[in-house]
Amino acid sequence: VPVNCGALSKELVESELFGHEKGAFTGAERLRRGAFEEADTGTLFLDEIGELPLGLQAKLLRALELGEIKRVGATRPINTDVRVVAATNRDLRAEVKRGAFREDLYWRLCVVPLQLPPLRARRGDVRSLLQHFLKLYSPQGAAVTLAADAERKLLDYDWPGNVRELKNTVHRSLLLRRGEAIEAADLLFDRDLHLGGDRASESDTAYDPFSDDTSCVYIVGKPLERIEDEVFVKTCRRLGTRASIVARALGQSRGAAYRRMEKLGITPGGEPPEGSARRAAPGSESEPEEQ
Repeated sequence: VPVNCGALSKELVESELFGHEKGAFTGAERLRRGAFEEADTGTLFLDEIGELPLGLQAKLLRALELGEIKRVGATRPINTDVRVVAATNRDLRAEVKRGAFREDLYWRLCVVPLQLPPLRARRGDVRSLLQHFLKLYSPQGAAVTLAADAERKLLDYDWPGNVRELKNTVHRSLLLRRGEAIEAADLLFDRDLHLGGDRASESDTAYDPFSDDTSCVYIVGKPLERIEDEVFVKTCRRLGTRASIVARALGQSRGAAYRRMEKLGITPGGEPPEGSARRAAPGSESEPEEQ
C-alpha cells in the first residue's frame, strides 16, 4: 500500500495513515480504514517520509514500536502487522541535526538502508530505461526506434535530473522527431532548453514559434490550445502534411488531424505550413481568419 507523505496536507496525513471513525471531524461521514489497516500482514510504502509533520512522527514511531494504531476519533487501539518501507530524497541525518526529523524515528526506520545512486553512476540501467520509455510513450501501433548516434548520445549524457530527466527527454524526442526513428539531432536535453530568466522574461511577440527551429515550442504564458496548435504545425513542417503520418506521430486519430488541419488552414498532402498556418496558430484563442 503506497502513501505519498509529501502529497497530503497536514490535516489529512493522520487520517490517511491511521484512518478515522465516523463523525471524528467535519466531513467524516463514515468509518475509514487507514493505510496501516489496509496493509495489515503486508507492506506499507511511505514515500517522501521526510515530509511527515513532526507531530505525526511520534504517532508513527508508536505504531512501529508497538504494532498498534488508533484511528482519529477512536478510543481503542488496533493491532496491525505491517512491514514498512520508507523513501525520501532528503538527507534524514541532516534533518535530524536541524530538528526537522525525530532521531528516534530515524533509527527505528534505518534497519536496512539502501541508497540509490544517481543515474550517471549506473549507466548500465540507461539502455533498459530508454527501451521502457520508448515503449511507454510511442504512439499506439507505432514502433519508434533509436538511431545509433542518438543512443550513443543518450548513453554518454550525465543525467543530472536522473530518471525523470531521461523520461522527459525520451517523451520530448518522440513528439519532436523528424522521422520514424529518433536521430541525435532530435534530442534536446534540459540544459538545451534555455528556460532561464532571459527567455522567460521576453514578451510573447519577441519569440517566433514558427522559426526554423522545429524542435522546440515555447510555452510560457500561452494557453494550452495555442501550444497544441504550434506542436501540430511544427510536426507538419517536420513530417509533411499527410494526416495519417501526423496523427500517428502525435498519437491521435486521423479525424482529429484533419480537423486541426482545417482549423489551421493546412491542406492535407499539400505543402508544409508557412503562411496560413503561421497566422492561424498564434490567434487560436479567437476565431481563425477567413481564407
